[in-house]
Amino acid sequence: MTLGEITCPSGVLVIIDPGYMRFWSGRRDPVPPLEEFTDPKTRARIASTADYFIAGKDAAAVARLADFQSFAFIYDLPSDGVETIAGKIARLASENGLDAHLEREARRIPHRERAQRAAERGGGDFVMEGPWVGVVGMVPNTPLTVRGRRQDYGGNIGERWAEVSVDASRSSVELSTQVGYVAVDYGLILLGDADALGSWRHFEPLDGLYDVAFWGAAAEAASGDLAAPPLPDGWGWRDIGEAEAKQRMQQVRSWLSPDPPMGRLALELRPHTHFYRVMEQIRTGPPEVGMLALEGAMLLGLSTSWGDGLFPIWVDRDKTGAVVAIRLELGSEKRRQLMEGVWARAQAAGQ
Repeated sequence: MTLGEITCPSGVLVIIDPGYMRFWSGRRDPVPPLEEFTDPKTRARIASTADYFIAGKDAAAVARLADFQSFAFIYDLPSDGVETIAGKIARLASENGLDAHLEREARRIPHRERAQRAAERGGGDFVMEGPWVGVVGMVPNTPLTVRGRRQDYGGNIGERWAEVSVDASRSSVELSTQVGYVAVDYGLILLGDADALGSWRHFEPLDGLYDVAFWGAAAEAASGDLAAPPLPDGWGWRDIGEAEAKQRMQQVRSWLSPDPPMGRLALELRPHTHFYRVMEQIRTGPPEVGMLALEGAMLLGLSTSWGDGLFPIWVDRDKTGAVVAIRLELGSEKRRQLMEGVWARAQAAGQ
């Protein structure tokens, strides 16, 4: 199934959960997400993060032995973890007669630069405040067709994405290599040009407008009492200003208390950002895909159909080493078994 076309003018394709685009620093220094934590000790630990690398002529070999992040770079390491990591590197180097040690970067490494480093080494992944971000370089600056292959996994799983691929060439494939993973916590994957992502707006609305949405077991009752119109994925209000959005949020919260009804109700404020534009298309699927034009590039976001997890990234190359296709392995027998287990536990909990 053809899902759309993307473009990658920089030649560096980033594969990321768009829910984490709130952390993307572009070419600026990364800023730790201190606002998400209230505990002083946790905030101090996060504020102490710095970037490191394994130095020495055998750095790459020791990085492989240590099973660290891709290559010899160790990003976002808190100060209380430095001694442990440095000790592990020193021990592995000593035990194997290798030359390697841990050094601190002279500065914080922006995410765009991390992506470039991975691209120049044949593709891979890097850490960005926790989640793994995938990168593939040498991507041609032409429209690239994105295709998806669905498969019926039977049982309680049904039909889901087995693979999503980005076609870069019609050349014959001579070599297929897994270059890394993309970590997903929001059930979504975004394919985007590394330079274009620097202009992404995650919180600030592009048009000054917001939506307020709610859904869940108690949502229909709330919609009747609050005269909230239906939305593609629940009920709420669309295209409203900031003041009204805050008022509507408070209305729903007040309806829930002090004696909330039985059942769950989720409430969400949705500023009209780049994330919103992609999500609006995904919500109104099938095939749960959203396109976004940004800074001369075309980006594509999609639902994994499996929820969260670590998804392998494969690169097919021709005999010259040029990229033929980039493939995201979404479905597998192991993932099917995990999902069946989740379903069984949910059924047991509901009894």
